[in-house]
Amino acid sequence: MIDNVSASAGAQPAPTDASPAANSGMTVYHTPFGDVMVDTLLSPSNPAGAGRPAIPPMVMHSALATTPNPAPAPAPPPPATPTLESEFGNQTFLDKPTGKGPLGPYDFNPIYFATKDTANTVAQLVGGTVVEQNDMVTGGPFSQSAPNEMIQFADGRQVNAGLVANFFNHGYSQSYIDTLLKQVADGSNT
Repeated sequence: MIDNVSASAGAQPAPTDASPAANSGMTVYHTPFGDVMVDTLLSPSNPAGAGRPAIPPMVMHSALATTPNPAPAPAPPPPATPTLESEFGNQTFLDKPTGKGPLGPYDFNPIYFATKDTANTVAQLVGGTVVEQNDMVTGGPFSQSAPNEMIQFADGRQVNAGLVANFFNHGYSQSYIDTLLKQVADGSNT
């Protein structure tokens, strides 16, 4: 029950016999806002509350316990970018393909001269069969020292195997290379 409090009266201690905590060092005060229990053993001269019964530590329900957020799992590494070496080994193209003309010998760009092993791998990737022919020089006073490895498709189209192998020499993603290979196979990129 709340006693009436006058403007001149502050909080008043309740009678000792009405206090449920009479022997614990706690005193109940009647205030305009309701009864307040005050620990009388705590004071500026006794901040630790010596002589007061020990209070067990607060136990927090596990559902309410806060735990630090776990570190996010590292992102998986991006797929490895295919390279000439990873697809065709160390010898993708002929070393120094040359030609000869009226003014003497000259060099060809090696990407037009895939090795036989490279051409066989390209044929497996795009379909077709490997054929050898002189694709750079077709007669006259010019000649080439080695034939070009070509991929021939059922419809008669031919594609230079070295140019297809060179798709792997630019750092393209595997998905982009797959798109290019599909275009070569269906004839939309020749």
